[in-house]
Amino acid sequence: MIDLVLGMVRYNPQHRPTASDVYTVYGGHTFKFGCITEDIDIIKSSGSKALGLPCLVGNIEIVKQMIALGADNWNQGLCSAYEGGHLEIAELMLQKGANDWDRAFYGACMSGHVDVINSLIEKGVTNWGMGLQGACTRGHIDIVNMMIDKGATNWEEGLQCACQSGFVDIAQMMIDKGATNVNEGLWYGCMYDHIDIIQYMIDKGANNWDLGLRGACASEHLDIIEMMINKGATYECGPIWRL
Repeated sequence: MIDLVLGMVRYNPQHRPTASDVYTVYGGHTFKFGCITEDIDIIKSSGSKALGLPCLVGNIEIVKQMIALGADNWNQGLCSAYEGGHLEIAELMLQKGANDWDRAFYGACMSGHVDVINSLIEKGVTNWGMGLQGACTRGHIDIVNMMIDKGATNWEEGLQCACQSGFVDIAQMMIDKGATNVNEGLWYGCMYDHIDIIQYMIDKGANNWDLGLRGACASEHLDIIEMMINKGATYECGPIWRL
């Protein structure tokens, strides 16, 4: 059996989950493919991610079982299906009533699959800025360039996404294009433990050490907490600060 989690999941943004992955469970509920719970309260408590993960990994039978048990977040399912490159599941979500095309386009650009992206463009989707954010989040430089060629200019959002996911090359591209909020980039680097991003933001002029410390404290990255304090940060992390 393969673990399927119906909850809020944080995974490495540089890694797309597959049906063989095991996830951390939110709320203590773990389910197996083929052994889906019939407890509708658990299904409801899993919220918007109830359809997200099975759509992402591409198991249409599990998707159908979840729908039968009450899962109905069609737009989350649509975005996840496009992110995973599963067009059959995406069409199912559309049949059920999904209509958030911008979110779907974001997911498609996260996927890095040009054919999936083009399938949405053919449907009339033109939110190049949203596409840029998705591509920056997953580090797809070819898709980033595609969105820029189409007209995307939201460099600050692209920088945020690149820094959150740890892609220095794309962060550099966004700064070269005109992004300037390197202190926010520092916060993302500290929050998500990307030392290369932290150093690059510092090299580019980031110096809001308190902001960086807040990011590090939020995720309890002790080495980065120490680094920010050594730089001059004075913000007090509070009870999670365990030095």
